[in-house]
Order: sequence, then C-alpha cells, then structure tokens
Amino acid sequence: MKSMTGKMVGLVLAAFVMISASARVEASVQQQGQQGQQGQQGQQGQGQQGQQGQTGQQPGQTAAPPVDPAEEAAYKTFHESNSNDAKDVVSKGEAFLTKYPSSRYDGLVYSRLTTAYMQLGMEDKMFAAGQKALELVPDNVDVLPVMAMTTSRRINTGEIDADQKLRMTETYARQGIQLLNAAQKPADMPEADFDKARDEKLAMCHSGLGLVDYDRQKYTEATQEFEEAVKLEGEPDPVDQYLLGNSFMAAKQYGQAVTALEACAKPGGQMEGPCKKVLENAKKAAATQPKP
Repeated sequence: MKSMTGKMVGLVLAAFVMISASARVEASVQQQGQQGQQGQQGQQGQGQQGQQGQTGQQPGQTAAPPVDPAEEAAYKTFHESNSNDAKDVVSKGEAFLTKYPSSRYDGLVYSRLTTAYMQLGMEDKMFAAGQKALELVPDNVDVLPVMAMTTSRRINTGEIDADQKLRMTETYARQGIQLLNAAQKPADMPEADFDKARDEKLAMCHSGLGLVDYDRQKYTEATQEFEEAVKLEGEPDPVDQYLLGNSFMAAKQYGQAVTALEACAKPGGQMEGPCKKVLENAKKAAATQPKP
C-alpha cells in the first residue's frame, strides 16, 4: 500500500464555495422543503375535493416529502459546524446520519465527512463516506478529487483487483477535472479565492492520474501529471514531489529527477528521508548520463 503521508494526514482544505454539485444538491433539497411547506399550506381550506384536490399535485407528479422541522434544525447545526475542526464535523455528521439515515441531506453530509475523515487520517471511513457521497451525487466536485488522489495512493499493483481500481481512479480524476474546468465563479466570490480552491482540487486529480500512469508504466505521462499537480498546488505537496522524482527516474530523465527530489529533501520536511535516498541515486545516474 502506498503511503498517504502529506495531504492524507492533517490536510486542511480551503473552503470551496464555488457552485458545485453539492451546492446544487443543497439548493435542490431546500427548494423541495419549501415546496413541501407550500403544498401543506395549500391543502388547508380546500375541503374534500378528491385526492388530487387534497394534495394539490397534478397527475403524474410526486408530492414533495413533508418537512421535518427537527431534521431541518439538525442539518443546520451540522452545516454551521467549523470546517477547520474535523472532529466537530465528524461528531455532528455521524450524529445526523444516525438519527436521519434516509435524509434528503445525506449526500451533503457524506461529502463533508469525506474531507473530515481525510484530515483526521481515518482512511477506511473516508473511503466509505466518499463512495456513499458519490452514489448519492455522482458529480460531487468536492469528493471526486479526494477519491482520485487517495485511491491512487492505496492501490497495490500486486492485488487481483488492481486494474479495476486503476480504472476507477482514472474515472474519478478525469470526471473531476472536467467538472472543475467547467465551473463558473460565483459573482460574490473573489477571483483569487475561486482560482485557489479550484486549483487545489485540480492538483489532487492530476496527482491521482500521475500514479495511475506510473502504475501502468507510462512514465512520461506520469511526469506530466505530477508536474501539473505540483504547479497547481499553493504549497507543493512533498509526496507529489517525491512521486515526480521517481517518475523522472523511471523515465531515465535523471537531471529532472534531481531537481524534483531536491525540492522535497529539505531538512525537517516530512519526506526528507525518502527523498534523500532516491536523490543520491538520481545524482549518480545523472553524473553517468551522456551530456546532450
């Protein structure tokens, strides 16, 4: 199993408030709640006019589910939890799902739990929540990048289902990239904030694709994906720098490998040891490589 050091432990994502799949879902469920309330009000004073008159629905339409004030209040409490406090998000999110396992808000709750579990290094729960979130909202632009990056770092190429996981990771990443590139900046959001949030998520998608290419021994393509990931990251992820260096080594581009590995071998860095080890080999290989 590949290490998930770096983004996997202690990562605090920037607030991503662009109009995403999860935001659209929230708007949708709120609209359903309003319709449900309007439908209930419309029934009062109509008298007995048949089933259609009682519900106010037209033939072929499904009535909006009734609004539960307690459920709405519980979701509001969860929604207002501090995104920078992963433990608080997990505590309130798990409590909500326990009490309302079939809520219209479940997709949104699982989405935030995925990121919170990642921040806490709770891998198994993160993958379970991410998969559930994507079952409910397949175009969830907040979850796809997380699943692309983390799944790629958990694949063991010696396992029988490795190829299936590689294809799944590639799907997560490419779908995420497509959605993120098509996202529109909200009018009330500063452009710099929008770009930063989008680029951080794009970087996760490219990192996932880089490992997919590496595991498929497509080393040139892997270097291109990791270079894009590092470029997009506000603060380069040393794990991606390490993987970039290894990809250059596999592609026999030793000079570029030295540059990438020196960037992550800085004293005190979390990847200092692994990067220095590969860096020594890269320098030796670069010294023996014929000059162009």
